[in-house]
Amino acid sequence: MKMDDWRKQEFLNWLCTIKKDRDPPSQKDLAEKLDIDADTLYKWKQNPEFLEAWRVQYLKTIGSPERLNEVMTALYETATDRTDPRQVQAAREYRQAVEGVAPQKFEMTIKKDLREMTDEELNALLGQEVIHEKASRDAEQGR
Repeated sequence: MKMDDWRKQEFLNWLCTIKKDRDPPSQKDLAEKLDIDADTLYKWKQNPEFLEAWRVQYLKTIGSPERLNEVMTALYETATDRTDPRQVQAAREYRQAVEGVAPQKFEMTIKKDLREMTDEELNALLGQEVIHEKASRDAEQGR
């Protein structure tokens, strides 16, 4: 979606910038810089079209492989720094991120003898697991 106002595009750029890199640092300061009321920025964030534009831009910037690499590097550095009070949290986040890209195991417990199941029952059971797995993958990829 094309932003009809340069201020909206500036706000999107600001929102999609890592907090520590934002200039100005606060939304209120940004409103002053853009010469608009701070409530206007709040209203834009409630607008469905703006939210969609924000999502699209987010995926192009924060979601880029380069940004992801920066985040993973920062997480790793924090997770391995014993002097950082955020070490445990960073280690947990890093582990979850790494595990998220590892191949996932597929386990199924069936409490009925497979020889007693009809072909239809077996196909239905396997079909449910395939549907569940597809839905999980789609959710992870934002589809």
